[in-house]
Amino acid sequence: MVRTQIQLTEEQAKAVREVAKSRHLSVAELIRQAIDMVIISNKFVDINELRKRAET
Repeated sequence: MVRTQIQLTEEQAKAVREVAKSRHLSVAELIRQAIDMVIISNKFVDINELRKRAET
């Protein structure tokens, strides 16, 4: 694994901790899962294509 540092607002940090606790996950695991979801969804949905479609 690669260590990465991010900055969150106080509100984001609190919300992430709460969600992680409710799912019995570490904050790091929750963030990894969220990143995986973004990566997977990006493979199926091109955000620029969606924007083009929305403009027409």
